[in-house]
Amino acid sequence: MNAIKRKSVDSVRFLVSLPVELKRNPLHHLHTDSTMSTSQVEDIARELLAHPHIDPSSDSNSAFRSAYSKKEFGVAKMIIVHPKFDPSFDGRSILRLAVRIYREDIFQMLIAHPKIDPSACDDEAIREAAKWKTSEASRLLLADPRVDPSACDNEAIREAAKRGDVKTVQLLLDHPRVDPSARDNEAIRETASHGYAEVIRLLLADPRVDPTARANEAIRNGSRHRRVQVVRLLLDHPTVDPSANRNEAIRRACSDEVSWTMGDQYAGIAMDDNEGLRAASFSGRAETVRLLLSHPSVDPTMDNNKIIREASSSGSTDVVRLLLAHPLVDPSAKNNEAFHSALIRGHTAVVELLLAHPLVFRAAVQRNRLKFVEQLLAHPLVDPSAGDNEAIRTASGRGYSDVVQRLLAHPLTDPSAENNEAIRTASLNGHTAV
Repeated sequence: MNAIKRKSVDSVRFLVSLPVELKRNPLHHLHTDSTMSTSQVEDIARELLAHPHIDPSSDSNSAFRSAYSKKEFGVAKMIIVHPKFDPSFDGRSILRLAVRIYREDIFQMLIAHPKIDPSACDDEAIREAAKWKTSEASRLLLADPRVDPSACDNEAIREAAKRGDVKTVQLLLDHPRVDPSARDNEAIRETASHGYAEVIRLLLADPRVDPTARANEAIRNGSRHRRVQVVRLLLDHPTVDPSANRNEAIRRACSDEVSWTMGDQYAGIAMDDNEGLRAASFSGRAETVRLLLSHPSVDPTMDNNKIIREASSSGSTDVVRLLLAHPLVDPSAKNNEAFHSALIRGHTAVVELLLAHPLVFRAAVQRNRLKFVEQLLAHPLVDPSAGDNEAIRTASGRGYSDVVQRLLAHPLTDPSAENNEAIRTASLNGHTAV
């Protein structure tokens, strides 16, 4: 041990040559000195491995695991070719380590070793390779007939897909035993959340994959996390229904909910950085909403136009603008709740968007909301003559004299519109005050 500490190769060589039985395995202490150079470690390891009593597999192959973990790959190779090396003592952890810190030459040596079973522990090696995005390890393992990539309910492709490992997913899809629809199409459902469009494209091309599984969960997940490319791919699929689960996709896309997934971590977004996370989450919102609104099955008016009411209340200007452009959306629902909520909360941009929409003013007139009409008329964006002076024609026909008076005071109002309909309907209905 002292010779190793002194980094003396000659001393180690001399001691190894003596007919002395070793009480402890010096290989276990080879990597404790961080000041040793790689060449020194390799030279000493070579001398130690020449000792007839050295067992490189003792203590569950700790010598190999230590060398490989510290990336002393030269030492690792020496141990593998040693006649006493027996990876079956702890072959599971050795292969797992080799997958996580991948070196093709060493990995090939390990899986070619007669005492290594790459299918051990329910084919843990291929499952770990998928988790760690080690596509080359997956390729080598798939070439071994002992390996079953469908083990544990096709865990390998499920893990590779949700981690965005395109190469491994393609390799697995090409294998006859792999089923990408396992666990009710978990692969495409989970991948949609993480936003890996290329993986989604591969999965959609496989006829076994059903993107509508679990009430179209894939597009609901993609919309919730604002995965624009994923949503676009799914909308192009003829069986996908973005209105599933009471139009959850558009509701989630429009909401202020900030969602994060494992994919965001891989993109370099710190989960404790709220501003960064929020910016990332909202960056794709407008485009996701636009895509969904363009689909004929999506209904943005459900629950009495709840989506625009909530978007206005939260000040989501981009969403409100897109919703107002939809022909079915009524921003005046629930007594112009959208406008009042935005006004109370100081969302000026949303207020101005709503003021410019004719339905907001029309609803105020139709419901005889005098104070609201006065408030609207005072705003330069409101045009009471819209719809060929529909406002004064409606108010006159219903006998709303106070509203009529305010409208007549506005320079844009023309009471003679539609061949004097205002006075004709007021007279016909007996509204003498009008």
